Amino acid sequence: MKNVPQAGRLSSRMSAPWSFVFIALPYLALPHPVSAQTTGGGYAEADIRLPRLGGHTFIPTEHVPNPFIKTFLRNSVGIGKALDVNIPVIEIDTVEVLGLQGDLIFANLDFEYQQAIASWLAVRAQFRIVGRLGSGVQALLTQGITAATGFEFGWLFKLFTSNRTMLSGELKLANRRYTAISIERFVDDIINGNPASLVRNVPATRGGGGLRFAWAISPAFGLVANGGTGYGESVTRTSDSEWFYDFGIAVDADLGVLTAVPIGFVLSYDLDSFPEGGEDITGDVQSLGLSIAYTGRPQFSFSIDIFGALTPLRNQESSKTTGTTINLRYFF
Repeated sequence: MKNVPQAGRLSSRMSAPWSFVFIALPYLALPHPVSAQTTGGGYAEADIRLPRLGGHTFIPTEHVPNPFIKTFLRNSVGIGKALDVNIPVIEIDTVEVLGLQGDLIFANLDFEYQQAIASWLAVRAQFRIVGRLGSGVQALLTQGITAATGFEFGWLFKLFTSNRTMLSGELKLANRRYTAISIERFVDDIINGNPASLVRNVPATRGGGGLRFAWAISPAFGLVANGGTGYGESVTRTSDSEWFYDFGIAVDADLGVLTAVPIGFVLSYDLDSFPEGGEDITGDVQSLGLSIAYTGRPQFSFSIDIFGALTPLRNQESSKTTGTTINLRYFF
């Protein structure tokens, strides 16, 4: 659903992640040395710090984590918009309250640090902020404002490696806090005689584990996949603790191996049963992403991700969401 009056407001928000690109441009423009014994990207094998296996340099993506025991620092920022959200007419005690139509805007900010403490073991810490709000009066009243903040700690350990494949296991523990401001539910609670609160805070702690896999198909192509499960508190205040799961797969292509252009692409799919958008997300979130990455540095990864997602929301069918994320990752 397109809302022309909101276009100017949305474009101003979109400038935030795109301005992040200019932070990386001076670094990308610096000259880099070329060794006599080089790979397809123009660097000596020993100089490459990015994940590499079987002659292929993997292009990292935030949607599907890889199994490599590496030390790196990652930062990403993104924004998205629901394309076809159906904002229902608001009813208070059987009386319809009219309002302007609106859209939903999503935003996220992510920091992650991973430290390799042995050739087979790494520890990681992640801080994440996810926000969602309605951009119009009626969307703001029905969907409100939702924000999720929290930390995640994890351990990554190598299980198996060969010339072209790698398998690692992970254990993780996360603590999130979900804050929701909903005028509609506040009024409903008052009418129904329930304890009413305009601002609702729901903490959620969960723990789990899983597997990560990488396969160097050829020097130009690679595949990564992950799958995991766990148990923890629900973000719905009236629900008990529950099991959750996630699965992802990604295929990357490094054009720098085939041509002189230091560009790569990643196509990814992700399924998550424990989304971080709030308690009114009622089912699995499926997302499809396309990453366009700069591959001209042996220790630095920069990519622009374009993604689309199906998000099931309360009182309506799955909403189609699209957005853009800017990712920076530096390997030490």
